[in-house]
Order: sequence, then C-alpha cells, then structure tokens
Amino acid sequence: MASQRRSVVDKIAVASPRGTLAVASVLVGLVSPFITLSGENATTIVFFRFGLAFLALLPMVVHEWRQYGPMRRADLLLYAVCGVCFGVDMALWTPSVLLAGPSVSAVVVNYVQALAVPLVAWIFFRNRVPWMFFVAAPFSLGGIFLL
Repeated sequence: MASQRRSVVDKIAVASPRGTLAVASVLVGLVSPFITLSGENATTIVFFRFGLAFLALLPMVVHEWRQYGPMRRADLLLYAVCGVCFGVDMALWTPSVLLAGPSVSAVVVNYVQALAVPLVAWIFFRNRVPWMFFVAAPFSLGGIFLL
C-alpha cells in the first residue's frame, strides 16, 4: 500500500490534534493583550505581524511547491483573493484593539462572527441553516449589546 503524501501542517495536526487546537487557541487568545501591551501604533503592529507570518510560512510554501508543484491559476487566484480579504480584516481589526480595548474587540469579533458566517453561507452559498439559529440569533445579539 502506497503511503499518502501529506503536507507539513497535516502531519503536525494529525500527530496531536487536541494539542494543536489547544496551542492555537491560547496563541490566538493572547494576540489582543499583546497588541495592547506593545504600546506601538496599529500600522507598525500590522507590518510586523504580516512580515513575521510571511517569514514563518515561506519555508512551508517552498516545501509544498517542491512536493506538489505549482498550483493552477484558478486556485492561486482564489487563494490570493481570500488572502487579501483576510489581510484587510486583520489590518482593520488591529486598530480596533487599540481603540476599543482587547476585551471589547474580542467580544465583537468572536460573537458577531458566529452570527455572520452562517448568514453569509445561507445567503451567498445556499447552505442550509438550522431553524434554531434564527431563534437563537436575536438572543445572541442582545447578549452582545449588553456586553
């Protein structure tokens, strides 16, 4: 039986999925306080976040390129659009942490996102959303406004 080729990220996640999830959750949770404690302006923070991420991801990209070859243009375009959207999201989120504080920005991002993603999937991709979502969404929004 031939061994299936997996990427470096897949190998790490398969080795310890719970550990990977725990480490990722802690690191994501610490971003807001570290941004606030850094004392830097939003532009500097965004520049170094993207620069360090580029340097960290570059070896994985090179490895994937060597192992699987170049991507199709359609896939590359899709990933580039997604990357730009994510970059804009991060570039806008970082100043919000500095302006509103880490706890408020975390509440807004985490809880509003939980409501926005199913709605976007329902409207644009015609995904089925359970009826309970529509029952619970007003209560969730009320909770967000109370926070």
